[in-house]
Amino acid sequence: MRPNWIIFFIPLVLTAGCLPPLYNQEGQIRIGTLQTIGPDVRLEGKPETGHLPVYSSDRIETGKNSSGYLYFKNGGFIQLGENTDPEFYEIWEGTKCFIIMIKQLIGVSYYESEDGQCALQFQNQTAEAVRQGTKVIFKVTQSHTIITVHEGSMLLTYPHEMEIQKGYQAKISQKGLVEMHKLSDSALKDTVKWRKKFPSRIPPTGRPLVPTMIRPMIPPKIPHRHPTTISPGSLDGIMPVGPIR
Repeated sequence: MRPNWIIFFIPLVLTAGCLPPLYNQEGQIRIGTLQTIGPDVRLEGKPETGHLPVYSSDRIETGKNSSGYLYFKNGGFIQLGENTDPEFYEIWEGTKCFIIMIKQLIGVSYYESEDGQCALQFQNQTAEAVRQGTKVIFKVTQSHTIITVHEGSMLLTYPHEMEIQKGYQAKISQKGLVEMHKLSDSALKDTVKWRKKFPSRIPPTGRPLVPTMIRPMIPPKIPHRHPTTISPGSLDGIMPVGPIR
């Protein structure tokens, strides 16, 4: 029996040793795995290819003809289109986890998750939104943030607090909500056409590579902004959707 025990034990040790560490040298927790597609994907400013661990506070940048899939260890993923540049954080509040995506100053990203996984909190210079169990597109230009919900819903928390429901698109500028309207099926499909150019080469299993460890984390210094109060006459030309949850 002893030789058989050695044969099976050694591969187990080798396999476990190949997993990336749960914390990096700065003490930041690993939030997932980045899969690069194309010639110009940078992690923390360094050009990378293949599959790489991503830690809280890391920044991912994509260039022309390039994309990146970030598979979160607690489930769900986000795909970055060309010329996109967000930072990511993982924050725990008790037993609830949040993936905070900030500083996307330009570009497009697609986020997909299920109920029970970490909620996504999106923040940039013009908008803030949060939700879990959703499929949503964030498109950022020099003047607007455009949020399109494909499944589930998204709670817009800044500059106004309101629900963006399935099939609707909200356009926000630094001055506030510009418009919100329901898209046709064909228009909704057009918002994800760019994804076909960059198909994933690994299945989005959404399962942890190693057991998840929870410990107190120091949140990034993100300024908290309060939504403005919307009066009945302040939404002329804007269609608010659904009740505020």
